[in-house]
Amino acid sequence: MTANEVENCLDDHSASLGKQAARITVLENRLPDLSLELSAIREELVIFNTDEKLDLVIHCLNGLNDELARRPQAINRSYRILLFPESGLRDYYKIVFGRLLPWGILLIALTYLFLLGQKALAPRSEEAREGRYTRSWIYLDRHAGKKMHKAMQEALERTADAPN
Repeated sequence: MTANEVENCLDDHSASLGKQAARITVLENRLPDLSLELSAIREELVIFNTDEKLDLVIHCLNGLNDELARRPQAINRSYRILLFPESGLRDYYKIVFGRLLPWGILLIALTYLFLLGQKALAPRSEEAREGRYTRSWIYLDRHAGKKMHKAMQEALERTADAPN
């Protein structure tokens, strides 16, 4: 390339740069000037600057969290009834088969014996009650007058045909 060619190339580039600068100025004239509005917004932001207050609040909250972390924590005990425990199988089976199962069988046996005894004593109590009625009937028969004997005879005849 020769010096003339380089100069022509530079001239072309400077001409295109000039055209681009003219286009930029046209575009800048079309756009509104927002610098005044931006400066007003910046002034408002400076007035409402809460960074210092926010830092103070965050610092206080972090101090509170640290204070709460240093306090002793309550121990939460939880009791679970496991049918088949994961550990301590020997102790588990010792308790189940050594204590609970025999006591459960004993409780069932005592309940059965109680019910059996109650059933056995029920007829005796009925006999005692019937014996008391019989004795009272005999007493009334011996010490009653004619009207009472007649009423007792009627009652006996009425209840003789009645089912139990």
